[in-house]
Amino acid sequence: MEFRDVELVALRDVYLSKLRRPGVSKDYNLRRIFREYSKLFHTPLHVVHELPIEFVIQAWLEEHYETYTMEDLRAEVAEHTRTHADLVLARLAEDEADAETFLIMQEDAQAMKAVRKLEETVRGMQKAIGTFRPKDRDTELASDRTKPKEIPQGITMRWEDVDLDQDSFGILDSPKSGK
Repeated sequence: MEFRDVELVALRDVYLSKLRRPGVSKDYNLRRIFREYSKLFHTPLHVVHELPIEFVIQAWLEEHYETYTMEDLRAEVAEHTRTHADLVLARLAEDEADAETFLIMQEDAQAMKAVRKLEETVRGMQKAIGTFRPKDRDTELASDRTKPKEIPQGITMRWEDVDLDQDSFGILDSPKSGK
């Protein structure tokens, strides 16, 4: 195998492991564990390859699990002791929850669509009302202008005939010419 081929295989394995996708070779996972063991326990990599695999993996896992809290350890134990039937039931429950969430999201989207349509209809009606009956021609406002104002008690009004030729309006008189 050429260097380029080894490089591509290593790149593929690391890339897929970062994505947590299936397809990462078991050999890659074992090599990764050997490298981590070598770093953790300051053992040359070629020596790690000579150790029994079970010993290396057990030491690596123990080191890994020692960083867990008690809650995390309980969850890990529960995960590893589940039966196939438990896994299937858990998957079904997740699928049901996902389906319910999807239906709720669809209902919310339909409700939002209906609200937007209602808002558009109301805006259209407001525009239509505004064009048919502008505010200055509003019947309520017009009726306010035609109502006579009530006169407070104690005030009287007197109507007299005015002779414009003889009576004076004071300063409101039109200026006389020649003076």
